[in-house]
Amino acid sequence: MSQDYLLIVDDHAGIRHLLNELLVQEGYLVETAKNGEECLQKVKAKKPVLIILDIKMPGKSGLETLAQLKTLCPHTPVIIITAYSDLPKINDALSRGIIEHFLNKPFDLEEVRSLVKTLIQRQKQTLQDHNNLTSSEQL
Repeated sequence: MSQDYLLIVDDHAGIRHLLNELLVQEGYLVETAKNGEECLQKVKAKKPVLIILDIKMPGKSGLETLAQLKTLCPHTPVIIITAYSDLPKINDALSRGIIEHFLNKPFDLEEVRSLVKTLIQRQKQTLQDHNNLTSSEQL
């Protein structure tokens, strides 16, 4: 059973609860944050292996939060979720590579489950490859 730590950031309690339930059932250790500031505080305290981040929140937007996350934990995958996929800012961020993983609300729970699993496996493989490379360089 996995104990990978995930962080869900959304201003809607229902979305946080739904994703929390889904991912806890999958064996993940999950924390939630209701806004960008709370997200950044939690990330500074403990680095998650993956973050699910709403793009449109009061206060610090998801894009502003994402910019700071790229500094705090540059190798942590972030899945952006939003009901506002037609916004020019999002399309621009997608085209410029600022956003790499994106899901529209309402999202399919199986798609969330699959994407989370794939990204965590990829993250672990990248870390293992890096560690193997570092070990072989030391020989």
